[in-house]
Amino acid sequence: MKKFFVNAVCSFIPSKTHRDYLRQKMMYNPINNIQEQIDNIKKELNNAITKIDDAATKTEVSKIEKSLWQSITPPLPPTDYSFNGQNNKLLVWDKEKSEYIETTKIIPGLFLNIEGNNNTIKIKAPEIIERLELTMLGDNHKFSLGDFTNKIYDKKITYLIIFMTCGDCELTIGDNLVVNPMVIIHMCERGVKCFIGDNVRLAAESKIYVSDAHPIIDIEKNKIINYGDCKRVLKIGNNCWIGTGCFIGKSANLPDYTIVAAQSNVVKPFDESYTVIGGNPAHVLKRGVKRIDTWEEAFEITNSKIKG
Repeated sequence: MKKFFVNAVCSFIPSKTHRDYLRQKMMYNPINNIQEQIDNIKKELNNAITKIDDAATKTEVSKIEKSLWQSITPPLPPTDYSFNGQNNKLLVWDKEKSEYIETTKIIPGLFLNIEGNNNTIKIKAPEIIERLELTMLGDNHKFSLGDFTNKIYDKKITYLIIFMTCGDCELTIGDNLVVNPMVIIHMCERGVKCFIGDNVRLAAESKIYVSDAHPIIDIEKNKIINYGDCKRVLKIGNNCWIGTGCFIGKSANLPDYTIVAAQSNVVKPFDESYTVIGGNPAHVLKRGVKRIDTWEEAFEITNSKIKG
């Protein structure tokens, strides 16, 4: 199942080199890697034993032992990000100075693949990231992730994958984002923008596609038919809840306090807050509703008692 999902995700990357790199990274299996290291150590030990048996002096034995330890000692993990291009910036909020500080130091859980120039990443609360994979291919992309003050959730960004290709894309995410595993945000058309508000919840395996992944050409007219004539913007308002397995397409707009039912396909803009939408294609299912973070809070607000 994982292999199928990884191949599906990587198929949207135009460059074969980038596809292979991302596929290898996403399919990485620590257990297999450890077994490979053990096998290499056994091989090096056997070679060293053979050489020591043939060694004539203590000096030769010492050289063999030194060479052995060098060969089986794993390399130290990188301490800094490596970007391919010029003027790419990673800015992290410094709480003591109350300002963004440029850095190249590795942030635990943040995986960056940056190829291009003048790309900017701004992260206000790096401690909320468990796993975030951000790929920027091209120039002048902007990504901003807000603060986190809601202490209800232990896991804030469990697993989020973001693709920004072609160039000039902008993704701005507000405060208190909560992401469950394997959420994808895909921006594969030059100049597209996505704005996600505060207190948004993205459930497992939901997908936000701000653009199509590939161009479609009208053969008779020899014309691209799925490229935006103007700069495309996708907006998800404050306090929205995107259910498990939802698809949010390039024409979507979700006002504040929108709940999207699980497995829904949203392909048009909505303009009414406090609604539940769902279906394929999504439509309004219920009006005048509001998401509450916890059951305890909901019972307190409604003066209800827990049944049972």
